[in-house]
Amino acid sequence: MSSNKEPLGRTTDADADDRSPQRVTLHGLAAIRLIPSFIIVVSHFSFLHLTSNVAADSILFTVVNPAGCNAVSFFMILSGFILAWITSQPDTLVFRNFLVKRLLRVWPVHVVASILALALLWKLDWAIPVNLFLLHAWIPDPNAYYSLNAPSWTLCTELVLYLIFPKLIGRLSRASSAKLGTLLSTLVATVILIPALLTLFPDGGRIGNVAFVEHMQPVEISSWKYWFVYIFPLTRLLECIIGVIVCILVRRGIWPRSILLACSVLALAVVLEVTTLPYLFSLTSATVLPITLLIGAVATREIATDRVPHIVKKLSVIGKYTFGIYMYQWILILLFETAFTPQSMGAAESFALIPLFYLFALALSYFSYGTLEKYVREKTKEFLRKQSEHARRTV
Repeated sequence: MSSNKEPLGRTTDADADDRSPQRVTLHGLAAIRLIPSFIIVVSHFSFLHLTSNVAADSILFTVVNPAGCNAVSFFMILSGFILAWITSQPDTLVFRNFLVKRLLRVWPVHVVASILALALLWKLDWAIPVNLFLLHAWIPDPNAYYSLNAPSWTLCTELVLYLIFPKLIGRLSRASSAKLGTLLSTLVATVILIPALLTLFPDGGRIGNVAFVEHMQPVEISSWKYWFVYIFPLTRLLECIIGVIVCILVRRGIWPRSILLACSVLALAVVLEVTTLPYLFSLTSATVLPITLLIGAVATREIATDRVPHIVKKLSVIGKYTFGIYMYQWILILLFETAFTPQSMGAAESFALIPLFYLFALALSYFSYGTLEKYVREKTKEFLRKQSEHARRTV
């Protein structure tokens, strides 16, 4: 992971973290996440199969579904990176305040989106309470982890990351760069090898899903193996920790700057997963390395330059809405299912709906960010301010 390095400057492990903030806003990462956000939305849109053009529908579905899984991996790694980046003093992080702030960032949106999904599905079942309390991804049953607002399963991993982050960032920040490099390589190798290790165990029950496509053909796969590779919070937590380590190494000026290299490896991985690799390998294994390289390279290059292109700054403003886009997209999927019949339009009409669909999701996110999330942010700041004042009075 450390070859072809172009250090940002000479720093020792002891003083390296002092360089980070600089506290620059990483416009490049904020802007670039619009791409995986769009890919995820398009991958879910493809489930609707709106076009009657079988060839066009097959190409769209076959390409964007693996890419959608890879885009989720991008956000897993990015979430760890961003949490580490905004934590300027790891050793002074207050667990309770941190947890309250992070939970109130995601949980209200999760509840609202789940309620909207419930209203559209109008289906009461046992999975609702575990879903609302972000426990549904721990259950190896698609009726649980894909219940209500289906994409919300990723928040279960986020919750685990929030619970361990204050201790995690403190320990990792004190580790030497050599140890971090070894740990990073181990984690990436583990993510890559998990599907291979699972081949040693029996499949058990098999399931089919509209998203399960291998070599351009629908497949049934092991239910528990799919859950373990793609859904299980402890498996996906590895990617979040990868992001944390990448951030620390970027702060220390120890990361390759080559975006072209990362993109080239990523393109090769996508081709392999569409044409060659078994389905379980296409979920995260094929692309975890190039995505890791890409996130670090984008951040490294931005820190090293004095100028950020104006268009990147503009796009980075939209980037803050990607969480809402992700959380509300499924509501639009459910609405579109009732409004449109499968195979009811031509390829051009169907594809023209894709950017419109994304804009609808962006509009919902924009509204949520300026109303619900704004209200929660203000109340959270007020709560934390009162907690801080109380702590000072009791010292």
